[in-house]
Amino acid sequence: MGVRLADRRLRTAQQVIDDIYELQLEDMRQLQAGVPPISEALHMGRLKYFRHYPRTGDLELFDLHRIWEHRGGQCADFAAAVAAERTLAGKPSHVVAYKSSQEGVIHVVVEDDATGSWIDPSRTAGMARSSVPFLQRVQS
Repeated sequence: MGVRLADRRLRTAQQVIDDIYELQLEDMRQLQAGVPPISEALHMGRLKYFRHYPRTGDLELFDLHRIWEHRGGQCADFAAAVAAERTLAGKPSHVVAYKSSQEGVIHVVVEDDATGSWIDPSRTAGMARSSVPFLQRVQS
């Protein structure tokens, strides 16, 4: 589960977090332009978790338009979109990535800035309940 870091061009987890943060900013722009938020659709089962990355391992991120177009996405897509929604709703939030015990894979969730609590939109979207535990916090 998570985002694959196999591409040689993706040198650090920080670079991945920076890319996901840029996605969060783009999602905020799209929300302000009228693209529907995804939280309710996630809870209603209208959007599903699925991995989507090319065989090369390149990181591919879905903005809100692409999440709706493909009826789902992976952890980084959902986390950026939910963090954007919450921030625009006055609940500042940001993405957090964790290294997985699976080599070259991180998992991305949302952290509420005020409470420190974590939200995992991928689980809401049906990601496997028996995932491996996260071993190390990469960036907050």
